[in-house]
Amino acid sequence: MSEWRRSFNHGADHPVIGISPAELRSLTVQACIVPGNDRVYPRELGQIAHRLMPNAEYHEVLREDRPD
Repeated sequence: MSEWRRSFNHGADHPVIGISPAELRSLTVQACIVPGNDRVYPRELGQIAHRLMPNAEYHEVLREDRPD
């Protein structure tokens, strides 16, 4: 768990925790990003991840973020 926590804390500021922007850019698999459906995953971070991932689709379920 210590190793996992160290990795988590190191990447806590990334759009997807633990995955750097460079790593997101390198992902070539298809992905579907649906952010903003809860308080933990706001739309803005999903939009950033979508822009970084070359083969990602983006879909919004809610048109606004849930309040804190």
